[in-house]
Amino acid sequence: MFARIGRVMMLVAVFGFCVSAATLSAAPFLVDFEALDDLQSVANAIAGLSFTNATVLTAGITLDELDFPPHSGQRAIFDSSGAIRIDFAAPISSFSGYFTYVAPVLLEAFDSSGALLASQPSAFEANFLSSGRKPNELLGVSAAAIAYVTMTGGSFGGSFVLDDVTFDTAATTTPDPVAEPGNLVLLGSGLAFLLRRRPVQRS
Repeated sequence: MFARIGRVMMLVAVFGFCVSAATLSAAPFLVDFEALDDLQSVANAIAGLSFTNATVLTAGITLDELDFPPHSGQRAIFDSSGAIRIDFAAPISSFSGYFTYVAPVLLEAFDSSGALLASQPSAFEANFLSSGRKPNELLGVSAAAIAYVTMTGGSFGGSFVLDDVTFDTAATTTPDPVAEPGNLVLLGSGLAFLLRRRPVQRS
């Protein structure tokens, strides 16, 4: 009897851990800038993020959408007076965005002490539509505990447009091992079977 209770308790604990592990895996955060106003300085307008040298442009108004089409929607940001920097309220594990540019772009990720963790340069010298290359090139970096990222184009800014920023917080990285949905079903079925089972009565 006590052995059976022990097995049930162990299954409950394992089942709980697997469910918890599964819930820690969340979708990446997406920032598309659609809620901001044309020519607005992004600064601290987005909760948990702090932007430097980032200003909103709107297709058909301040953004030439023929050469610099947003990746989605109508709005994107540009490097208004130098490299864009984004600081994160909590560490992240990956960062990416879609870039259209007239000068080479370098994406770099740093930890809280300012040490370089990862970098990715743009593939070309330029990739706006009239350059003959497809706009909205995806650049991304991954590393543990990224505190901030920088995106550097031309020295004085006005050299690239950025849209659809995506990032994962370090806390949402799924732990190892990962519970597959099929395993969760099997664990639940086994638990239900043991709870329904009655001890065999001996005569």
